Amino acid sequence: MLPSHQPTNVPSAQATDRTGLRLLTQRETSRLLRLSERTLERLRLMGGGPLFVKCGRSVRYRECDVERWIAQRVVSSTSAV
Repeated sequence: MLPSHQPTNVPSAQATDRTGLRLLTQRETSRLLRLSERTLERLRLMGGGPLFVKCGRSVRYRECDVERWIAQRVVSSTSAV
């Protein structure tokens, strides 16, 4: 019998931790941001992209970090950049 604190039957694409945070794959994140997966890879390498989580060799993005990254980039005009 599994301990009650471990989620069961949670698909990996919609994996959540105990606080309800959703982990997104690189593909899901690129679709959400409408950026190519290669652009996300470049942002990870150079910095400046959303925070990410390394799970072994896999990369995941917490949905809250992606939302925060978007919110930090809201501008009212091009001269505000």
